Amino acid sequence: NIMLICAYRSNEVDADHSFTKLMENVIQTRNGNNCTTLPKSVARMNLFSLSPEAITKYIAEAVKQEEAEGVAELAEAVYAKTMGNIFFVMQALEELVRKNILFYDVMCFEWRWVVSKIELANYMSNDVVATVKGKMRELSVDIQNLLVVMAYIPST
Repeated sequence: NIMLICAYRSNEVDADHSFTKLMENVIQTRNGNNCTTLPKSVARMNLFSLSPEAITKYIAEAVKQEEAEGVAELAEAVYAKTMGNIFFVMQALEELVRKNILFYDVMCFEWRWVVSKIELANYMSNDVVATVKGKMRELSVDIQNLLVVMAYIPST
C-alpha cells in the first residue's frame, strides 16, 4: 500500500495546469472506469488560511503571553503581511527575531518588541520566498555551495 499526499495552491493551479490534468487522470483511474480492483480512495481536502484571531492566539502562545490582547499589535502586523498562511507566519516571526525586532528580554524574562505596527510591517518581507532566500543568504558560503550541489542529487 502507498499513500500519496499532494499539496498545491489552488489559486496558482488552473484547469490547464499539468498538475490538474494529472489529478483528473488519477481520479478517473481510481474512481471511474468500473474498476473493481482499485479502492476508491482519492480524496480532496481544501485548507484555508487561519483567521486573525487564530494567528493572534498562535503568536500569544509562541511568545508565552497569557492574554492575546498583549500581542494584538504584533499579530495585526503579521496577519497583514501573511494573510493567515501559517508557514509565512512562522517565517515572519523568525525574520523579526533574526532582525532583533522581536527579542527575549532576559532581564524581564519575556518576549518584547519595541516598534509600532507600521514599523513592524516594514521589517517583514512581503514574500515568503524572499524570506527563505534571505535566510539562505545568511548561511556561510560553504553551506550555500553545499546546498547548490545537493540540489542536483536525485531523490530516487
